[in-house]
Amino acid sequence: MNIESKEYKEMMKKATTQSKARDKRLNQKDYLITATTTGCEHMSFGKSERKVFPNQYYATVSLNEIEEYIGMMKRGFWEHPDLLDDKSNAEEIPHEEKKWGRYSNIVIEPLSEELEKSYLEASKEGFFKTHRQILQWEEGKEVAWLMKK
Repeated sequence: MNIESKEYKEMMKKATTQSKARDKRLNQKDYLITATTTGCEHMSFGKSERKVFPNQYYATVSLNEIEEYIGMMKRGFWEHPDLLDDKSNAEEIPHEEKKWGRYSNIVIEPLSEELEKSYLEASKEGFFKTHRQILQWEEGKEVAWLMKK
């Protein structure tokens, strides 16, 4: 296809529109995360004074940010009262003064009205129940509704 052709320019216009719509969806803060953090046994060597205090908090996030929270569950973190927000002084904090933690759980819930209504309607119609049953069947577990005659 010739990049100077009308057909190519129309295709690129549609592709750009699709990309902008996707990026808008990825960056829209439509979700509420409940995050739970706890002290990290491994990095603190089991010493309670080197663990962060357990905490639960809420954050309004986008789909892109959900991915970041999942990543944070896979690795530990540390805190210190003198650590700057941009972490530019991280190298200056003595290792033995760091308090270590892990994200032990995140719960993702719809925040936008549109997603909330969709979620409630799907629940009412049995969407989630059906998919739990399908998962059980795929995992080879006995599924009561398949056994009924």
